[in-house]
Amino acid sequence: MRMKKWLLSGVCIILVLSMLISVGCGESSTSTPPSSSEPETLDIGVAVSLTGWIGTWCTLLYHEAQEMEEIINDNGGITINGQQYLINLVVEDGKSSQDGTNEAVTRLIYNDNVKFVIGPECLWSLGTNSITESNNILRVKYGNSNMTGELDENTPYTFVAFGGGVEFSQACVNYLASAYPDVKTIVIVFPDDGSAINLTPVITQMLKNEGITVLGDTILYANDATDFSPLAARIVARNADGIFWVNGIAPQMGATLKALHELGYNGVFALAAPISAADVMTVSGKGAATNFFSVGFDNAVPGLPAITTQLMQQCEAKYNTTTISFQIATSLYTLVQVIEQAQSIDPTVVRDAWEKMTTVDTLFGPGTMGGLQTYGINHVVAHPLPIMILNNGNVEYGPWQIYSIP
Repeated sequence: MRMKKWLLSGVCIILVLSMLISVGCGESSTSTPPSSSEPETLDIGVAVSLTGWIGTWCTLLYHEAQEMEEIINDNGGITINGQQYLINLVVEDGKSSQDGTNEAVTRLIYNDNVKFVIGPECLWSLGTNSITESNNILRVKYGNSNMTGELDENTPYTFVAFGGGVEFSQACVNYLASAYPDVKTIVIVFPDDGSAINLTPVITQMLKNEGITVLGDTILYANDATDFSPLAARIVARNADGIFWVNGIAPQMGATLKALHELGYNGVFALAAPISAADVMTVSGKGAATNFFSVGFDNAVPGLPAITTQLMQQCEAKYNTTTISFQIATSLYTLVQVIEQAQSIDPTVVRDAWEKMTTVDTLFGPGTMGGLQTYGINHVVAHPLPIMILNNGNVEYGPWQIYSIP
């Protein structure tokens, strides 16, 4: 009996060893290779005002970013050291206020645990610097108002991938000087958001370099204004050859253009903001839609990159709108490319890699890095900008403006 038990135990041991050897070595000709790892998710925060007075406009910007997210992921996302990542946008509502924006950015960092943030609007960007910078969060702003401390050597984790007041103004001044050589005097108009005090001197010098004189102080208006007739009357009283308007949203310019037409003003209206001229005409009416241009664009702008055209088509199909700005979308598009080039999801590593880049792709074509002289830090992407024109109630297109930011 003892001999049988011993034999039985020996047989079991041999069988177990054989199984272990078989599993360890396997049959190389028939074994299935290990499957590749599943994609991981890279959360990117978006601080944007979806409610409040600017909510309608910013909601459109966020919808564009969602379509950009879909395109990126449909194309495989990004790959970091062999690991595939799909992008997931995490949004928090800034509620069209500084307090709401501060809370949104704080939630993104502490509740949503993101390491990359896009936004917020330049109106409330300065107030969030201390939140993102103290936590080493890499932030990509869509716009910059040139307010003191908004972007400088003390904001090493902050980048601008979609131009702000300085960038839009340079493109507009370039086109104004070439297309309207008879314009020698101009009046500058700004929303009363705190940006004029810092941007006006820069823009005044740009215009002076082209032989254009600014008449009087900058004219300001309230961002929540609904009646723009008084503003139009103040502009007409300056008797300038043209208007140089910086920042704002389409209904504001459209209402003012209409009021100017009613007052008989025929000067050039240059809009240094990424606003579709067609959207301005929707408010102004065709009768007032002339002698106007902006650095905006729509689906008919010639020369748009293929991916931008695809993004436009998706936005139009899903949201039935031709209102296009891509401020958040191009910030996302540029950011994920930089992350992939840096081959890291560590914000500090990505920051260091971005600072060494001289060029980076955008939804508007190849962009160049700059800003050291202007802002004190080489963190601004200057990308080509199209020109949209209103001429006798028709939308036309000017040449793309290629510029750089020193």
